[in-house]
Amino acid sequence: MSKTVLPDHMTDLLSPVAVKDPYMYFGKYREISPVVWNPQWKGWIFTSNATVREGLAGDTMTSDRITRFEDQLTSRAGGDQNADIIYRTMVQWIVYATPPRHTHLRLLLSKPFSPRAVKNQKAVVETIIAELLDELEQKIKNKPGPVDLLREYAAQVPARVISRLMGIPDQDAAKLGHWSEELTLLILGAMGAEDRHSRAKEAFIELENYVRKMVAARRKNPGTDLVSDWVAARDSNVGLTEEELISSCILVIFGGHETTMNLIANSLLAVHQHPAARQALIEGSVDSAMAVEEFLRFCGPTRSILRDVAKDHEVAGQTLRAGERALFVLAAANQDPGAFEDPGTLKLDRSPNRHIAFGTGIHQCLGAPLARLEAQVAIPEFVRRFPGYRVLTEDPEWQPLLMTRGLKALPTEVL
Repeated sequence: MSKTVLPDHMTDLLSPVAVKDPYMYFGKYREISPVVWNPQWKGWIFTSNATVREGLAGDTMTSDRITRFEDQLTSRAGGDQNADIIYRTMVQWIVYATPPRHTHLRLLLSKPFSPRAVKNQKAVVETIIAELLDELEQKIKNKPGPVDLLREYAAQVPARVISRLMGIPDQDAAKLGHWSEELTLLILGAMGAEDRHSRAKEAFIELENYVRKMVAARRKNPGTDLVSDWVAARDSNVGLTEEELISSCILVIFGGHETTMNLIANSLLAVHQHPAARQALIEGSVDSAMAVEEFLRFCGPTRSILRDVAKDHEVAGQTLRAGERALFVLAAANQDPGAFEDPGTLKLDRSPNRHIAFGTGIHQCLGAPLARLEAQVAIPEFVRRFPGYRVLTEDPEWQPLLMTRGLKALPTEVL
């Protein structure tokens, strides 16, 4: 069976129009076929809600996209011990693991991120948000003028929450955020950034050194934080290996920062653009949890998810072969008119709302409950504290990233 192939003018996954409006751009892919071959990217693109959901939840795809580089990694760069250090650690990440190792890791790592455990963190998150809003208000009083809401607020929320969860001093939160954003260039697909490998490697080396020192400190003086718990489990020989421990700490810092930062910033931009949504949040006439689910669907932080085809199979009339690449476009799936009524409209009280902003299947985002909680507090509390805030651009710039939907900046007049 021949492939349904995109025309040449539609193959650039990071073209200006694809970056600015992936919903419209990949919606045109879906009109051609819900599964289509992209000859420039050399892989399959999934864009309908049904095919994305089925592909991520089934056994026809694999998340193990790292080990195929193993031979290259072991032969490169002579005696440079830092060469490909990012990939060597990524091999340990749960997001690339397959059963039974994935099952083992998820059992060990999931407890502090379960809905019940996260619910117990609500008071901590509320305290952090209040602190950050107070600090922002004071900063504006001391130096009136526009602020970059992405850096000054949205990025600060996950950085400080993760820091508290892991027992990291608040003053180090900014460093963690910087390292995470540098890693984004490589891990989340900034394909056009020529220096992305060198910048990401430098940040990764600094982050790994920080984490190793932190783990060593917890061994000498354990606390009540997440890292101390994982160290105790590791040292009792029932938990993570040493490298899994280090890599998991890095993953929590990186993953916990980028997704939540973009969720908060994207949502505050959407609120600015939709006066009815702003008024509903100010009045408290919409449930915050329901509102966040709609933000996740409408302008979620994950643009797409990568997989490799695990075995030959057919889907949507296409024959996929083992070893081929597949890109599951969540941005398109969550605005598929075949799954949602009036999908291009922001409805904070939308119900039902079966979006897949955090993926689905065994690799559904481990930190989803925590990200939800942070957004449920951070978004409405900001809008109520600064009800007249105004974004100072009608054409915001988006990061040209394959897997993330995030702004470059969010210049705002905070009133």
